[in-house]
Amino acid sequence: MKTTTLTEEQKADIVTITFLSIGVILLISFFAFIIPNITLDQQVEDYKRNMQQKEIKEAHDFHEKMMLEENKKYISNH
Repeated sequence: MKTTTLTEEQKADIVTITFLSIGVILLISFFAFIIPNITLDQQVEDYKRNMQQKEIKEAHDFHEKMMLEENKKYISNH
């Protein structure tokens, strides 16, 4: 049985390919998992902020409506 030994250049090529493969995997993982989560978090925060603003506006409108009705009652009684 013949055994083959790798030259230093072949060993260096294997190490280079290994590190490049790891780098590509990390880059793909970054774009596939981390970036969407950051974007999703921003979308969720925007949604929450919009809902809070909507609730505040609805409460303000309700308060204005109640004050208007009270003013009408006060004016009609005097």
